Amino acid sequence: MLFLLNDVILEFEAARLAPPAVAGHLARLPFGRVAELVREAFAENPRLPSASIAESQKLALMIALKRPEVNAALVLGPGRVCSANDVNVQFASLAGELMFQLKGLQEQRRLTPSAANSMVWALAGQRRLAS
Repeated sequence: MLFLLNDVILEFEAARLAPPAVAGHLARLPFGRVAELVREAFAENPRLPSASIAESQKLALMIALKRPEVNAALVLGPGRVCSANDVNVQFASLAGELMFQLKGLQEQRRLTPSAANSMVWALAGQRRLAS
């Protein structure tokens, strides 16, 4: 599975990251709680996608398990450790072709915050999903 978290493409296998017991627990969480957990994680570490791929994959997996159509999230805060209330999260559903294009750019070390913003987040209003 490919998932864009801010400006980082994450690639993971859901079955490997979420054994049945974990998936069952996540199934009982409301999506609002998952979004809150994402905000809390970014409040503690605003550079999370760059700092911890494993934790970023777990957050992406939680989102995808609750909303399978979502394959991208933009999480923004003030850029320093802050309260979860100061962090905003936006979700999107991107076409597979765009995800593979972004992955290719990342493999070439050309997926920058500016590139992700111009290719995805500046246009996200057209494909935004409610949080």
